[in-house]
Amino acid sequence: MSFTHTRQELLKGIYFNTIVDTKFKSNEIAIKMFTKLDVNTASLNSLAISTIGSANNTYRTIATFNKRLGELYGSSIVSDVSKMGDTQILTLASRFIDDRFTFNGESITDSIVDMLIDCIFNPYVKDGAFNEELFNISKKELLDAIEGEINNKRAYAIIQSKKAIYRGEPACIPSYGDKEHAIKSTAKECYQAFIKLLASCNIEIFYVGCEEKSNIGERFKTSFASLKERNPEEFPITQASVIKSSVEELSECVEVNQAKMVLALKTTHDNKYNNAIMNTILGLSPFSKLFSNVREKLSLCYYCQSSYDSLKKTIFIDSGVELENIEKAKESILQQVTDIQNGNFSNEDVQNAIAYLTNALKSIGDTQSSYISWYFNNILIGEDRSIDGEYEKYRLVTKDDVILSAKTLTLDTIFVLKPIGKEV
Repeated sequence: MSFTHTRQELLKGIYFNTIVDTKFKSNEIAIKMFTKLDVNTASLNSLAISTIGSANNTYRTIATFNKRLGELYGSSIVSDVSKMGDTQILTLASRFIDDRFTFNGESITDSIVDMLIDCIFNPYVKDGAFNEELFNISKKELLDAIEGEINNKRAYAIIQSKKAIYRGEPACIPSYGDKEHAIKSTAKECYQAFIKLLASCNIEIFYVGCEEKSNIGERFKTSFASLKERNPEEFPITQASVIKSSVEELSECVEVNQAKMVLALKTTHDNKYNNAIMNTILGLSPFSKLFSNVREKLSLCYYCQSSYDSLKKTIFIDSGVELENIEKAKESILQQVTDIQNGNFSNEDVQNAIAYLTNALKSIGDTQSSYISWYFNNILIGEDRSIDGEYEKYRLVTKDDVILSAKTLTLDTIFVLKPIGKEV
């Protein structure tokens, strides 16, 4: 893997990352604005990034905005909202072909940077409010997405369970906020929230391409320097989730044929590599204990898989199960945890888990976005990790390390999504 990565501070709380890999024929610019999740601002921030990503004051309609992108050799500008631990991440990004492949030496890069800067600093605003039509489209799309969550029962169960698992912590808030705040929001309120966000959030700008383009960082620096009042908030640090004093069990009834069960286990173990290997043996991989025993051998679940949130130190086990099998499935799932705690697995299981996770590292660099995700995650967790260094850290994990990790697991929350009108 041959590439370079540099990171430079443009202004206080604003950094520019350049990643050069000569194999790419197209480039990507991503502006990531991030702040601590807050129920009062999450929906407004989400609506703001969606609104500025659909048009600006130069291209005032979605149609003219997209027409201009089409003229730029089919370039794209997209917005996204996500979260990582207790942090809300708002992204405005563009993918476009490199200037080497345009006709007559046209600079696609300069034109894309123009559009991105206009989206942020020259949005379509009137009387201190986002354009009503653009804002209402974003609002409808967000509310439709919230309403549509229940159509994916597995994802819905995880979202609902996190509200209990992380109760009282920022991580309990969905990345986009909530329906109540979204409904009440106005175009003026949203624009005011966006101005506050620009003045206070931390910002990481990424350029990924086949060659360096030094002027991009300088152009963004000049634009952000024009903000009259900018006082970046303290860098958002995610706290490990507090383990409840007793297991919380709760359920919700919806129109669903198959029950969904989510178990959350929290750990106090600090070594995330040990935790990751333990989670892979437990339920992440196709050869995991949950898959092999609970799903295949005992046929108690239609699916049964685990995931690990290293920032919140929480393992989620989510399963699809017939309601009458809930208790059996729960017992069997927890038995797999006990088996790992007792060392009932092999050194081969450890090596397979290491291979599974290190193989995933090999895909970093296949796309521009994978580079951005890797380095942005590094920034959020405050570590300067190298990809080669990650290989070695996984390879150092032993069976005893996995046992030590598993022994710190504590069952925290059980959430069940039940079919309406059915009882166990």
